[in-house]
Amino acid sequence: MFERISIRNVVIFWGIFAFAISTTAYGAGFDNFLVGIRGATMGAAYHGIADDASAVYYNPGGLALIDKGKLHAEAYSNFFFTKFKYSATTPVGTTDAESDEIPIIPGGFFSYSFDRLALGFGVYVPYGGGGTVYKNFFPATGDSLESSAGMLALSPSISVEIVEKYLSVGITPTIYIGMLENKLNPMDDPTGTTRVTTENTGYAGIGAALGIMSQLTPKLKIGFMMRTPVKAKIDGTMTTSNPLMPQDMERDATMEFTIPMDLTLGIGLNPIKPLTIGFSTVVLFHNMMDEMATKTTMPNPVTGEEMDVTSKQKTHYRTNVRVALGLEYMFVKQFGLRGGLQFIQSATKWQGLVPVSNDVNQLVSSLGVTWKMVDFLELDVTGMRVTGFERERETRMPVPGGGGVTIPLKETFDSDHWVLLAGLRFNMDFAK
Repeated sequence: MFERISIRNVVIFWGIFAFAISTTAYGAGFDNFLVGIRGATMGAAYHGIADDASAVYYNPGGLALIDKGKLHAEAYSNFFFTKFKYSATTPVGTTDAESDEIPIIPGGFFSYSFDRLALGFGVYVPYGGGGTVYKNFFPATGDSLESSAGMLALSPSISVEIVEKYLSVGITPTIYIGMLENKLNPMDDPTGTTRVTTENTGYAGIGAALGIMSQLTPKLKIGFMMRTPVKAKIDGTMTTSNPLMPQDMERDATMEFTIPMDLTLGIGLNPIKPLTIGFSTVVLFHNMMDEMATKTTMPNPVTGEEMDVTSKQKTHYRTNVRVALGLEYMFVKQFGLRGGLQFIQSATKWQGLVPVSNDVNQLVSSLGVTWKMVDFLELDVTGMRVTGFERERETRMPVPGGGGVTIPLKETFDSDHWVLLAGLRFNMDFAK
């Protein structure tokens, strides 16, 4: 009986999570903090600075404190060189698997400041944005175990200066477009030749970010922000294929889940003119995303008529935090260095760890250069190292066809990545 216990069985045991196991390029739940150029390079410690167009994401309250007549725009791409590691040990032996995909995640922002009023717009990926592909994961077919998820945000923003040069507030309503895909072999297929693919792409929901920025002194700013939760619903399809089937079976499938709320406190310091320091703490309420629901159209086994069948999967997410420190030093007007250090707490409880999430505690270090090529155009290049802290757990898994018999299962999870960020920032002053 134990001869049938393989890495395939171990993974499909956890495969019931379906979309719930979709990953970001990092882990840490569903959150992707690599947004914007200057903010990402400074370790995302930017919520109390937010003095360019990426304030649309970091803190819309910061937009109105930008000087009148300033236009900011930026475009960038993040290149993730990921490495996820998963190991499973049963009484039969140990099997290791790795995923080393290279997702590319772009983004861009625009803003303009009027007299005590500022407008902005952003296109970026604040959630998801990556995935895992364990190649040749299923021995019977050589198929891969694949899972990916991403949320594209379309975000207009408006900010108003309440007290001149002292206090401003802003709001960023956001339309989310979801892009989700999972491919796996179901556990009840003894040949391992059945392939189930779920694809969900389209409108997911609308949320908002509310921000407050206060310029307490010329050298000190404090920012607060809240991002609202969103009840997301994404239509799509579930396709089942097998060499023995005359044709693939495709059914409508809708994913429903909650995009979590987060609360942020940021501090920005400018102790001397060329030096900027940022500090941010973010609390992410991933516990709001504790369950995923999949509604699938299936034939009624009695009448043959179409009916909706809803299945729910636990994510085992919990509330987690991110703490970040960032620095910028401009040596001359045309050249400067930026860097950051960030700790990201895992969002997954022990019992919820699965091979395609590898959600572990992580330490992110970044270092970048900024070069003003001409008076209005700046080139930025940043390298980042994501170091995961390996997690290990012991549980039990059912033996396929074993009539409820379970065996010990020991798992380890780890992730270590490199990230390259490259982008251009555009700045013009129309008040001159």
